[in-house]
Amino acid sequence: MNPLTAWLDPVGGAPPRPLDFAAPPAAAEGLCLVLPEGHPGTAALRSPPLPAPPAAVLAALCALAAEEPRCRLLAQWPERGQAQWLLRSPLLRLPTLLAAEARPRPGGAALFLLARRLAPGPDGGAGRALLARWLAALPGRLPPAPEASAPAPADVPPDPPFLAALMARAPGRHLLLTGETPDAPALLLQALAGGAASARVLGPRPPSAPDAALMAAGRRLGLEALAEDVIRAAGVGHAPPIPSALARSDAPAAWWRADPPEAPDLAARLGPVDLLAEGAGLEGQREPLRRLAALRRTGARRLLLATAALPEGIIPGFGAESLWPAEALGAERARALEPALRAHGLALPQLSQLPEGLSEAAARAAGIAAPWWWFMGEAALRDLLADAGWTPRAQARQGLTLLLEAEA
Repeated sequence: MNPLTAWLDPVGGAPPRPLDFAAPPAAAEGLCLVLPEGHPGTAALRSPPLPAPPAAVLAALCALAAEEPRCRLLAQWPERGQAQWLLRSPLLRLPTLLAAEARPRPGGAALFLLARRLAPGPDGGAGRALLARWLAALPGRLPPAPEASAPAPADVPPDPPFLAALMARAPGRHLLLTGETPDAPALLLQALAGGAASARVLGPRPPSAPDAALMAAGRRLGLEALAEDVIRAAGVGHAPPIPSALARSDAPAAWWRADPPEAPDLAARLGPVDLLAEGAGLEGQREPLRRLAALRRTGARRLLLATAALPEGIIPGFGAESLWPAEALGAERARALEPALRAHGLALPQLSQLPEGLSEAAARAAGIAAPWWWFMGEAALRDLLADAGWTPRAQARQGLTLLLEAEA
């Protein structure tokens, strides 16, 4: 576009199209990009977390733009929380494109902003100055947050410990969730909305309809637009596609990978993984050491593991180093464990139905779909991690569940 055309008709004859803030334009003269705090990428300015829903943030920005001289609205896409405006400079009327997108995040919204000069000529940093002014004025335009003294609704439980730990560690990281982790599609969306650099799921087999499962999670969480982005772009916010030499013709959608855990080139198939999250628990694994070794082969730098670890002394003879297999538990230990676990809110039918021990055939015959194969203490769990090549770091207990963070 020549300078005269850019000045006369900067947006062209075609209707405006939404910008993809997952792949913003490269840094250039006349470009100012604002990214949320903790979001990866180079930005001229950073926007803080905003305690209001995306629709309220976008409405406040539209009100600010309406008060701006020589600024007119080009288009809005409420379903994705985005709007665009055209701003003219005071003397030469040089055009600048302004864009904003408010995305859902836990507790409110994350804000992306862009100012891009459309015609050559100096602007003296006007685009950056305008976005900085909007950022400063925006908190005062948002609806007031609920008073701190107001009690939380009784029917809204706090975030589960695993979700809370994941959201605290996901921003800026390339996240890989195991497919056995409960509600993995929902966790993927929440991690992306919370600022994860990428998020994928790796499992032995995808759901029968992976995209439908992701959309269902998006509708339940109010993240439907984000789910659509992931599906439409086959990996928005994900690592780059794997090299063609490693590609699989039967691979499902990019957000769900079904690579075999024993593959020798698994880390190369997956690309960068900063954080691996396993929320299914080792108590249901026949071979927990082999499972931890398979997780190590992903190339992940950090592991967030949620698993059952019984407290020392829960029954006589059980210590922190105990690693008891269910197959050889015995009737006496089973009779002692059942009431002890019930006191913690856990009922395991296998203890009363199969007190002499457990086998896969006996579990199927008794209708026990997900038996516990191991009863382990904290020290035994840390030893298993170390034997598989993980170095345990922080840990926190929530009832019978132990949240462990380990490094490769």
